[in-house]
Amino acid sequence: MLALDAPGSVEAAAVSLRWPDGQVICPLCGETRVTQQSSGARRCWRCKRCRRRFTVTTGTKLHASKLALSDWWAAAHAEDDGTAGMVALLGVSRATAGRVSRILRGSGMPPGVRRFSALLESGDASPSVGEPWAQWSEAQRRVFSAVRSHHLKGAGTNEIAHTASVSVGHVRRCLRRLTEGGFVRRVPTVAEWGYSVIQIRVWRLDFTEQTLAALMAIPYEPLPLRAEPPPTQVPPEFWSVFWSGTSADKLRLPEDGLLVAETMLSSRNQWARLWALQNAPLEALVDLRNMRGYTTGTVAIEIDLAIEQRSRA
Repeated sequence: MLALDAPGSVEAAAVSLRWPDGQVICPLCGETRVTQQSSGARRCWRCKRCRRRFTVTTGTKLHASKLALSDWWAAAHAEDDGTAGMVALLGVSRATAGRVSRILRGSGMPPGVRRFSALLESGDASPSVGEPWAQWSEAQRRVFSAVRSHHLKGAGTNEIAHTASVSVGHVRRCLRRLTEGGFVRRVPTVAEWGYSVIQIRVWRLDFTEQTLAALMAIPYEPLPLRAEPPPTQVPPEFWSVFWSGTSADKLRLPEDGLLVAETMLSSRNQWARLWALQNAPLEALVDLRNMRGYTTGTVAIEIDLAIEQRSRA
């Protein structure tokens, strides 16, 4: 076996075997304009076209393997490539050794550099070129759909986690991958909170070419809403709508339901109107519908639709 002194030497050998002419090519879209970045112990590159990161093993039979490249180098040169041989060589479980053995023998090459090179050829784990969303996990799809549903207003990480029914920690990982792929971005904005305005950062879709392609390829299916108890007061972001009379923080639902519904549905804040239609007590909407100013026009239609939909739920 050709001896290599350090893991970095194995990685250098892998790079030269995968891209023998010295030109690193993005395995996800075929672009040659890439920049090298640091990613822990293993080198990675970022494509200037699809904006995704990749390593020397991306899209190969070693894609997403938890074994170090130096372990694969040793395994590819081992004469005993059976399960028992891999257990002895790598010190892994029999299940892992069995998978390594199957991958080695499936390369169709004898032990040596040619076998290691074969492992770096495109394998079944290669992401679909032009359709990266085909490789998304269920959680990534749910997070993308959640950002999509909140795009106009934007949403924070916790709100996306709530909408997608995914843990906050996992949502952060999904958002990081979607950001690297150019599908979402975090942007600064201002929001009303209580009776003041604060600066926040929210997630929105990043309208790149791949995002538009994903929107066309993935049909929009609203995520199921969680069953939750009715709200007992108006959210702070809508307090400014109540510019006269009783302060919004003093109002309680359902006791003040009619006042809340009337004030919010007569405001110019579209999000406040939507919240009232979805959350104001149903009895308050029915009473409001019969009041002067709410018997005709668009607001009457909106109230009728909300009453009908909520009555069937």
